[in-house]
Amino acid sequence: MPLDSLNHMLPLCWKFLPAIYVALSNDKVLGLVWLSRDGYRVERWKVDRIILDPEAYSALDVGKELLYFVMNQFGAKGVETFLACVAPHDDIGLALLKDCGFRHCTKSYMMQLEDLPEIARQNTLLIEGLREARSTDARKLQELYSETLVPEVRISLRKSPEDLYPPVWEGMIRRCRGEFEKRWVISQGSRDYLSGSISFSTRDYKFFSISLLVSPGWEQGTEDLLTFALQKISQSCLNPKVSVEIYEFQKNTRDVLEKLGFTTAYTHEILVKDYWIPLKDRGLKLKNPVLLFAKGGNTSPA
Repeated sequence: MPLDSLNHMLPLCWKFLPAIYVALSNDKVLGLVWLSRDGYRVERWKVDRIILDPEAYSALDVGKELLYFVMNQFGAKGVETFLACVAPHDDIGLALLKDCGFRHCTKSYMMQLEDLPEIARQNTLLIEGLREARSTDARKLQELYSETLVPEVRISLRKSPEDLYPPVWEGMIRRCRGEFEKRWVISQGSRDYLSGSISFSTRDYKFFSISLLVSPGWEQGTEDLLTFALQKISQSCLNPKVSVEIYEFQKNTRDVLEKLGFTTAYTHEILVKDYWIPLKDRGLKLKNPVLLFAKGGNTSPA
């Protein structure tokens, strides 16, 4: 079946395949750009790959035209944010993206653990308020995730509740693919406020990925949550390989990870571009200037 043609005709919210566009000249491929939706947010897509023919004349110009084309195509359909993750030493890739209007957002660090610390082989740590996550926690997890982000990146890196607690049908699909995932949350007070969350996932019960969320007001519990996750993982595998991805502004979490024996495997620079659609002027005319603010209540002579 021509699934690619069907996927191309569907609206953004129903697309089930990545978007791949190529630049051709005399039946020769000069470049390729590969985009995919970043999680469940329809308005944010990620540039996964850009491949250019090094022998092509002005290959970087080909890359620019491809990026401008896909951004205009998807921006007109409602995509507001484009993300790209590039290795810091990829000078050509960074230059190409910045020439197309991408700006620095933050950096991500992939921390890996080769050998479990001794504390991870002890009895499971008891943490007050810790319980297994429920589907009703999806919205609270989204609020907790937003709290962990610094203000300047909240719009670019925002997530939907489904990204943090997948729907039932998504969980069934993952289990059919052999993926296992478990999440716990720490609820505080009568309002069931979430101050922390920890989860781990695996496909082969050898390589595990941990996802950690800790409220800025409860950072003292970061080490306990990570220790709890490592203790749970040690019950499934004797010598697991564990990884955690964090952002550069999560310095406290990075310090705790290094204390537990994690090391930095690689770093990515996250670039972002916002696509703005101009709105038509509705013809509103102001007869007098509007004073937005004034120091001391008096306007200046200017």
